[in-house]
Amino acid sequence: MKDSVFKVLIVPVDQFGCGLYRMIQPAYAVSRMSEEADITISYQPLVKDVDGYDLLILQRIRAAYANDVSFDINRDFFEAAAKRGIPTIFDHDDNDFALPRHHGLYEMFRRDKMGEKLTASLEAATVVSTTTDYIAKAFAERCDPDKVFVLPNCIAPYESQWTHERPASKRVRIGWAGGSSHLRDLWELKG
Repeated sequence: MKDSVFKVLIVPVDQFGCGLYRMIQPAYAVSRMSEEADITISYQPLVKDVDGYDLLILQRIRAAYANDVSFDINRDFFEAAAKRGIPTIFDHDDNDFALPRHHGLYEMFRRDKMGEKLTASLEAATVVSTTTDYIAKAFAERCDPDKVFVLPNCIAPYESQWTHERPASKRVRIGWAGGSSHLRDLWELKG
């Protein structure tokens, strides 16, 4: 490996769904395409682990609780990176400012003031990435709009879940890949 490699620390929220499509698969793709990037993926790094990296990528709010009060673990990482002059990317793919009342996390997000935590992360990050123009607009209302970018999910089309045999048919078929919070979205397709 070259001495001039660009060292990146990526902190995904999970190993599937958003963590997979927005952090892990893009990291592997960049690693395959460039020898100039040294990418580390860590799910529970310590703040001191920021040292020695050229870029820090944090995904979503990482809530923790102390004495029944929630806080965002990422806050300390943003502060540490800023003190060391390390640019940060914050990736979030939900408009948590507009959760519908039927959403499973609605009450918890209100109680724990997750909107305030999200706004703090949007403001603290050097760059903000998200999935759609709609969400980008919501984020740009709460931070510098010039630092908000839309990046599509990184889907590996060669995976078996995307390459299964489809029976010949004239019927329209709709496939769905989404989290449990999308049940009502699916109801719109009924009939």
